[in-house]
Amino acid sequence: MSAVASDQKQRDLALDARRSFIVQAPAGSGKTELLVRRYLVLLQTAKQPEDILAITFTRRRRRK
Repeated sequence: MSAVASDQKQRDLALDARRSFIVQAPAGSGKTELLVRRYLVLLQTAKQPEDILAITFTRRRRRK
């Protein structure tokens, strides 16, 4: 199985509105696009937009 196919399977799982999901990936890997797509899916199922919580953060690494 190729890396692309494996990655797509994980992305599809992240769009399942029935479960919570954590995404950890390097810069430029499409995390923001995935978050927006997931948020749009969740908006279709939520009673109120305020029912959705999305948290993002970046761990800053110290230079040695």
